Amino acid sequence: MSKIEASAYDRAIAELDRQIDEKKSSLKEMQDFHAAAWREYGSELCAGEMSGREVYLGKDISEARRLKSLLLEAREGRLDPFDDAPFRRRIEEADRAIVLANDDKKGAEDALATNAALRRLLGS
Repeated sequence: MSKIEASAYDRAIAELDRQIDEKKSSLKEMQDFHAAAWREYGSELCAGEMSGREVYLGKDISEARRLKSLLLEAREGRLDPFDDAPFRRRIEEADRAIVLANDDKKGAEDALATNAALRRLLGS
């Protein structure tokens, strides 16, 4: 990996670190505010909405950590974010499997319709 490439990874990792720290700080402030508001106003507040905001921000933090982990793997050469070929192959394989499953489903639906038609003819 060239110094320029390594530098790009380092900048991206540093930016994610900054975002993680910022979001963790926001989450802590939000949790403190919600706790104080709950102590002050109690059941008059919508706890579900407060909790939902915290969960959403927690998920943002988790996603940033996940991306940072992947960037670190890529920087160490264990992952190539520029090689989409394996994923494209998996998508193509899944598409083929979907076509086969849809064909099988269609065959079963046709057989079911045929059975229903036979029952009608037999007066059942």
